[in-house]
Amino acid sequence: MNKLTIIPCVIAFLQLISLGHLYYIHKYRSTQFPADLIELNILAILNIGVLILAYFLYFNSEKKTGLWLIPIVISVLIIVSLLLGYLWMWINKYK
Repeated sequence: MNKLTIIPCVIAFLQLISLGHLYYIHKYRSTQFPADLIELNILAILNIGVLILAYFLYFNSEKKTGLWLIPIVISVLIIVSLLLGYLWMWINKYK
């Protein structure tokens, strides 16, 4: 396996583990909403780095592999869910 195949697989695996950890923390440990939000913020910041890495290794390369779409989609979904959470909190604040 070459670098173009291993890197997106490892990134997607780490993203799924971090989402599982976020779900586990929310479900079984601390029930405080801000703790979950802080962890989701950290995850979204790291996924911005994944998107930057994908830009250089996927969009600017001559040989494109479809495996990069998995971490890109997971990153976008995490960032959009964080933005929707902030929007939901903002709407409820002024209700």
